[in-house]
Amino acid sequence: MEQETELITVPEICSTDDYKEFKKHPFNRDLVQSNVAKLIKENEIKFNMQFFPITVDSEMRVIDGQHRLEACKQKAWPVFYVCDN
Repeated sequence: MEQETELITVPEICSTDDYKEFKKHPFNRDLVQSNVAKLIKENEIKFNMQFFPITVDSEMRVIDGQHRLEACKQKAWPVFYVCDN
């Protein structure tokens, strides 16, 4: 008996430096500057934002990663993101 294999779709990781593309989602929590500062410090040592992309919906509202987005804005780093429809 042959077992069926289920295919997993992996979202494409995109990047941009146009921060205006992103919108605040109504459910986003407030930014905590100490969290943003920690992300900046960690990423200045070893840039790894590309391994933890932010998640946006089809309208480019940030679902997950508003602190990572703010860190990228402050340091003029590219934003890596995936769209979760």
